[in-house]
Amino acid sequence: MRPRALLLAPLLAGVVGCLPSITTVPGLQTDDDAGAAGPTFVDAGATDAPYDLPVADPHALLGVDPGHGPFPGGQRRVLHGNGFTSKSRVWFGATEVAAADVVAIDPSRVQVVAPAGPAGPADVRVQQADDASTSRTLVGGYHYDAFYADPATGSTSGGTVVRLHGDGTAWTAGTTVRIGNAACAGVVVTSATALSCTTPKGPAGARSVTVSAPGAAALTVLDAFTYADSDNGFKGGLSGAPLAASLRVLAFDNWTGDAIEGALVVAGDALDQAATAHTDAAGVATLAGAFGPRRSVTVAAACHQAVTFVDVPVDTVTAYLDPIVSPACGSGDPTLVGGSGGDAASVSGELVWPSTNEFKRGLWAGVPQPLDATERQAAYVLIASGDPGATFSLPDAALAVTPDATGSAGYAFAIAAPGGNLALYALAGIERTKAGARTFTPFVMGLARGVSTVPGGSTGSVFLRMGIPLDHALAVHAVPPAATPRGPDRLALATTLQIGNDGYAPLPGLRRVLALPGPGDTTFVGLPPLDGALADAWYVATARAGSGASLATPMSVVGAVATRDTSTPVALDAFVQVPQVVTPGPGGAWGGQHLAFDAAPGGAPPDLRVVTVSSGGGLESWTLAIPAGSTEVTLPDVRNAYPSVGSIMAGPVAIGVTSATVAAFDYGNLRYRQLASRGWTRWATDVVTAHVP
Repeated sequence: MRPRALLLAPLLAGVVGCLPSITTVPGLQTDDDAGAAGPTFVDAGATDAPYDLPVADPHALLGVDPGHGPFPGGQRRVLHGNGFTSKSRVWFGATEVAAADVVAIDPSRVQVVAPAGPAGPADVRVQQADDASTSRTLVGGYHYDAFYADPATGSTSGGTVVRLHGDGTAWTAGTTVRIGNAACAGVVVTSATALSCTTPKGPAGARSVTVSAPGAAALTVLDAFTYADSDNGFKGGLSGAPLAASLRVLAFDNWTGDAIEGALVVAGDALDQAATAHTDAAGVATLAGAFGPRRSVTVAAACHQAVTFVDVPVDTVTAYLDPIVSPACGSGDPTLVGGSGGDAASVSGELVWPSTNEFKRGLWAGVPQPLDATERQAAYVLIASGDPGATFSLPDAALAVTPDATGSAGYAFAIAAPGGNLALYALAGIERTKAGARTFTPFVMGLARGVSTVPGGSTGSVFLRMGIPLDHALAVHAVPPAATPRGPDRLALATTLQIGNDGYAPLPGLRRVLALPGPGDTTFVGLPPLDGALADAWYVATARAGSGASLATPMSVVGAVATRDTSTPVALDAFVQVPQVVTPGPGGAWGGQHLAFDAAPGGAPPDLRVVTVSSGGGLESWTLAIPAGSTEVTLPDVRNAYPSVGSIMAGPVAIGVTSATVAAFDYGNLRYRQLASRGWTRWATDVVTAHVP
């Protein structure tokens, strides 16, 4: 074999080895809800610049893997070539990659995070420190895609509303979008560089997206959308023009995404004064009447949970109804759906500590030596969460990375991960095992952002640079809400790390539970400095005032308060007051129509109330979305007038009431995400029981 082939063989083998095989199981449709911050990007393989430069050059730059990506940047990329060192500097076009985003793996590879750049080809340049003689440029070595999808991951059953953002595009009315070989429905062009559409069904895996605008050449971005389980996107709810004389209602199954034919639609409160209709085979019902400016809309269907949107101000309601899991609603046993099944991806790589010897494994700097046989040095690789209230959970001991791990530049790890564009963080410290109990105290952190994975596939050669110390402290000052006769009686405080727009990194030891009214200020130690790779990060404080050891209802939660300043305490004083059900009275009889609420004065004013009425031991439920100004609600008597559709069963019922604040809330654009805690910034909840005769 010629020397050139010898050099290229391992590189090409690595590229081929990254091609995925993909399987997935769909989840709930409304799990694809309303938007985590920032877009998600997925790659299923490389389209690198040709490896045609002379390999005899000691500073050759041969290619970028993968060779394309979205113009906002943020994705992990690997440069291949010769002569790389820990002092390598990298430019994409005119933009130099931040030093914190450059990890030299070995003399032939360097890992970077691609910066933002204009759509089109970009030259990639590498230089060793300030030595201009080592500068090498790969002309057109990286291509910034003309558009990207937000979100870029959605359910295999379709129905995800995806927004495309372009750079230099000229989209107009009549523009069409295809995902793979299927049309993306309901294209709405909002500007020359922005449009939205609803994804079709599709098998799991990455798909190209093609946009065709009248009078312009079609634009295609490879692997721009991935079918998989997802909690991003936005689905269902309220939309359209102000409500007047026409109302359009769509009903879909929240498990399958299929249209529900024959669903009952009630526009109004009392049935004798309401307009009613049933959905057609497409799951659509159109009603005419003097509806404006507001009208409550109820959607119910056989073997599905009912939903009511109170005082709807717009002309379109899209309802996703959960099925009733009962043998009476199907043949044989209920079909189980959801979860990740066999679609998990695998991610492998190494934890890299600085070394005094170039490309030799560094020692675990910053991690103390074990004191006795009950302790060991250990590190764990974790995935950033989309939930600011997520708490740290110590992984299984078998997943620990130790100083005995294999590796070339560092210490090898392998984890399972969902499909998407992920941020990974690693914590290294002392793990102690005594009397069968494990504790873990981290001292050093590492980070890798923009790690692309596909369901069922594998992503390798991910390198996390270790060395971020966990030595900063943050004080929290909490003023809890007023207590009701039943609670709350204790307060849980926590801090976490927000990694830019890439999610949250829960850390150990940063949560405490205190008896109310609490001690005033509480200080948490063990946070990283917000510089270098964490220059765009934030400290985030959360609080939950709850009842009993499990912090259950009545409870009030402050979802996330962000700061970058450690010199003053974070104020957690804008709790929502706990709502109280006035009608029906606790344990009293309830006819199933009238509800009334109250709350103590003060606190953060809520934007929305969400009520869930559960009956039959939780078998059937009815969800109500209520604008905050409404303190009384009258529901249509669906139970007696239409007994074939799911609503409320006779017997005991649990009525859960939540008052919530929502960022930039507009009830006329309500989304299903905003009917659950993932869409709230602050909320308070209580549950009472009653009896339906």
